[in-house]
Amino acid sequence: MARRKKKPGREAGAGPTDEPRPSKTALKEEANRRQKLGEALAALPTSRRAAIPIDEALDEAITLYLGMRANEAKRRQRQYIGRLLRDVDISPIEKAIDDFNAGRAANAEDLHRAEHWREELIGSDEAVTRWLSQFPETDVQHLRSLVRQARKAGDQADPEARKSRSYRDLFKLIRNALHA
Repeated sequence: MARRKKKPGREAGAGPTDEPRPSKTALKEEANRRQKLGEALAALPTSRRAAIPIDEALDEAITLYLGMRANEAKRRQRQYIGRLLRDVDISPIEKAIDDFNAGRAANAEDLHRAEHWREELIGSDEAVTRWLSQFPETDVQHLRSLVRQARKAGDQADPEARKSRSYRDLFKLIRNALHA
């Protein structure tokens, strides 16, 4: 069985510069990465996106993408956005997306801390004492009143007790104290 010879100039390193070309797989991975970056850019709030230096065509493409409902149209628009991102320095875009995601993670962490404190305060009087030692500027009477009302609402068998006003107000007081 004889092997066919490759045509000259078709191998990976052939060409005027003799630099190896990226593989098809690498090109596709890069295209997918740019499309995902475009999706993340579109997911940013408008005010955050406006702060990023992007050209008008890219901004218009993202606006069109956000208005689309048909999946196939959105897929094609994502590809177009990825193509537009080829000609753009993506480092400021990546930085803005990373900063936004870090802010969201920190915000989620703050909410979890506030929820944890609320559950502890409702659960025991020692938690109220610990809270007051860590946050002495808290209005003690108001805090104890909210905790007492939340406990009273929680003692009911009604699952809607967690939606009571005192439960929400206690959460607001905690969140405000944590941010102060």
